[in-house]
Amino acid sequence: MSVERRATLWLLSMCVIWGSSFAVMKLGEEGVASVLGPAAGPTAFLFLRFMAAAAIFPFVFPRAVRVLTPGIVRAGVLLSLPFYAGFILQVSGLHFTTPTVSAFLTNLTVVVTPFHGLLDRYY
Repeated sequence: MSVERRATLWLLSMCVIWGSSFAVMKLGEEGVASVLGPAAGPTAFLFLRFMAAAAIFPFVFPRAVRVLTPGIVRAGVLLSLPFYAGFILQVSGLHFTTPTVSAFLTNLTVVVTPFHGLLDRYY
């Protein structure tokens, strides 16, 4: 298999995984909300999701954990606040739309970001 074809298959695979994650998020959040109530659903779902990732991370990337310093941890906590806000808005928004529309709107950031950078240069 050629390098170009392999790269295309990897890109297609990542798009399928990324795109399907919106449907999985909706199903997961609805499952948590059915147990804890709709108000706690998005927050509890994200808490469980990120706790699972935090538990797995040291086993997948052990060297990255060894180089953590207090400054890096502080910066990570600071960066996590807008990241969390975006996730909570996205998961909460899945109550009002389909996973397809949510993925489309999220993907619009790819188109809008260069224009924001252009405006940032002039203002």
